[in-house]
Amino acid sequence: MTSRWTIPGSRLYSIQPIRSKDLFEDQGDQGQLYKGQIFKDKQTLRGVVGLYALEERFEYKVRRSSHTRFATTCRKKGCEWVITAGKLKNGTYWHVKSFVKEHTCGDSGIYNIDFK
Repeated sequence: MTSRWTIPGSRLYSIQPIRSKDLFEDQGDQGQLYKGQIFKDKQTLRGVVGLYALEERFEYKVRRSSHTRFATTCRKKGCEWVITAGKLKNGTYWHVKSFVKEHTCGDSGIYNIDFK
């Protein structure tokens, strides 16, 4: 017979697991990406940003990528679209610190021959 060990009060500090399917569900009017969203790791964050850019039909550029920070902007100069994310202090989870959804570059959302 096996017994389960529990630490008193541990449920107060537990983090609920994130399922990959939850990352693609719309959070009300916020859409696929929003400020405060949490990802299980940096790879998942990058994948969701890439899918978002593909669906919205624009190119982005990674401005900073390290063990603790991630920042990306629209490829067109002067556009205010940006996502910044950081790694939480404990664990491997990443959260979106800021997200400016609107493009100011006037991109028409049409693919061209140079689209990456």
